[in-house]
Amino acid sequence: MTNEFKMRPKAEIGDLVTVDGYGNRVWKVDAYDMNLRFESGIVAEEITYEVVCVDTGEYDIAWHEDVTLLVKADGAAAYLRNRPIGQKHVKIDKLIVFSADKPAEEDAEKPEGTTAKARKKDSLTNRLLDERNDIAGLSAMLGDHDGEYAKRITEIDAKLKRIAGGE
Repeated sequence: MTNEFKMRPKAEIGDLVTVDGYGNRVWKVDAYDMNLRFESGIVAEEITYEVVCVDTGEYDIAWHEDVTLLVKADGAAAYLRNRPIGQKHVKIDKLIVFSADKPAEEDAEKPEGTTAKARKKDSLTNRLLDERNDIAGLSAMLGDHDGEYAKRITEIDAKLKRIAGGE
């Protein structure tokens, strides 16, 4: 039996990684452990990584086989600076669901003289913003591996721009 490692770490301290089971969340490696376990006639190797989510500061431990290197430490700052907004993870502490017989915008008091066209425009804008927020939340929680969430957000942004008169 030997006391030498055959396995090599996939990531070093300061590298950015993803972890299987956490969608598109980006983690920074703070430390890693390399362990040898000796049993009768067997030497088992394992590597675990102490990681911190770059967006929420959440701490976790990841197994070697679950870690995928995104970028080495020397390129981490540039990677994070240039990362699209839709790829950032948002920590959700509370989820509040409201249910009513009529849409919330009908409950709100409307200023006198508001036209039906303006109310329709406001209603459509609110629905689009709600959908955009829902999709961004799903993307943050589940990842956007096929790009469908990002595509829909782009479509919604274009509609909102048209409604606002920006196009």
